[in-house]
Amino acid sequence: QEALKATFKDDNYLTKMFSNAKRDFGKFGEVLFPFTKTPANLAKRGIEYSPAGFVESLIQLKKEGKLTTEIVDNLSKNAVGTAGIFIGYELAKNGMINGSLSDNKREKQFQKQQGKQAYSINIGGQSYTFDWAQPGAIPLIIGATIYDAIKASDDEAFEALSTFNKAKKYASIAKDSAVAAFDSWADLTP
Repeated sequence: QEALKATFKDDNYLTKMFSNAKRDFGKFGEVLFPFTKTPANLAKRGIEYSPAGFVESLIQLKKEGKLTTEIVDNLSKNAVGTAGIFIGYELAKNGMINGSLSDNKREKQFQKQQGKQAYSINIGGQSYTFDWAQPGAIPLIIGATIYDAIKASDDEAFEALSTFNKAKKYASIAKDSAVAAFDSWADLTP
């Protein structure tokens, strides 16, 4: 089972969902989803190495009724991925990695002319993308996106928000981060 996981060939709910969608679309499914297991398993590993994986681990713990080595392994993955988000945030904050490029078309073009690339590491005045390194890049992408969203919001205006509106803002940032991680995954094989 560990060998299948390491090579992204294991069966799980995402691989079954992708395979069923491929089958349901018939010939069009063959074109739309030429590969199902590896992309689905990359997404599954991305979930495991994130705070969302804690939910899955806790559900498994409740179902099992005791702490098993598999649950401890999953909780470890969740913790490592969550730490990766904080690392991505700090690296973006210190200008060592870039998050996404601007949504503004002109500003995005200017950023590209300056040599900036989305989801890249900055070394010696050059940027090198890391979004291809799935699933390990997902926590860094989420962290960089969180930093970009917080940086874009006006600090004084944010402090003036009510607790409810702050919670809405944090939920929006979490959604934007999940969308960024999904987009980087979807830009690859799937």
